[in-house]
Amino acid sequence: MDAMGDLQTEITAIEQVVATIEHAQRNELVDTFVSLFREDAIWTTGAGKLLIGRAAIAAFTSRVLPGAMKDLVPSYDVVHVLFIRPDVAAVKVRQRYFSRQGAPLTEPGEGTPMYVMSKEDGQWRLTANQNTAVTASS
Repeated sequence: MDAMGDLQTEITAIEQVVATIEHAQRNELVDTFVSLFREDAIWTTGAGKLLIGRAAIAAFTSRVLPGAMKDLVPSYDVVHVLFIRPDVAAVKVRQRYFSRQGAPLTEPGEGTPMYVMSKEDGQWRLTANQNTAVTASS
């Protein structure tokens, strides 16, 4: 990843993963969401629940996602990408929720996920992830 073009190509690919997360959440697509993770991924939910492995992430997501977005429209924006190595990146995301009419919501509020992604067989995968809520004192 020496050339600026290569860097932008990788950032664009990472942004596409985040866009797929947003799409899967908006449309409650459990399988699409789960497919973005490595088999051995770690996920800590916004409520602090630790999930280890794609199977655990799938079981949890299957319970909580269907119906969760009935009155919500989530938005995920990449704020910063830090390449730890050319094939490992820490990705900071701003997560917000809107009403179906487009008004910003205070509940469930804003999130500030950190996704550590690794490039596996040419694809960026969610590897070690923490979903954190933004509190009023943040």
